Amino acid sequence: MLKWKEYLIKINDRSYNIFNTVGLEESHLEIPQYLDAVKNAYILIQKLERQGGIDLLMFCMRASQLTATLQSNYRLFREFLCEKKVPIVMVITYLENELGEMDNWWRRNQDILCHQQFRVDGHACITAIRGNCPEWYEESRTTIHNLVKEFTADGQRR
Repeated sequence: MLKWKEYLIKINDRSYNIFNTVGLEESHLEIPQYLDAVKNAYILIQKLERQGGIDLLMFCMRASQLTATLQSNYRLFREFLCEKKVPIVMVITYLENELGEMDNWWRRNQDILCHQQFRVDGHACITAIRGNCPEWYEESRTTIHNLVKEFTADGQRR
């Protein structure tokens, strides 16, 4: 079942409401559970529309997960729930062990994503773990902040 949690974050003295949704990527969902999750996602989208709309959809995925479920979820949000009206950026996580730059993952997989009909306005290859590469963690934070600033309200490229 799709659940969400709201977070208020600040980036350079601007506040943003971030909604973290979980629950649709579980491959073991039965059809009734999946339909409930879709219904809950629709309720969230409608609620946000009534409160002023959605500026940006960050579609997050693990670097190793190019699955049919991921593709279906992307289409669900892009085409049905957001009706192709909201800029989408893809955030690829779990890249702390990437050789070279984290963005190498994007260069290797960009054509595959395009072939699978993922259409995004921007992307970020990140790590959310400080671990052995604290500089990559800080770089990831900066990359996400820049994406949010570029594609929301004042900086939106439509």
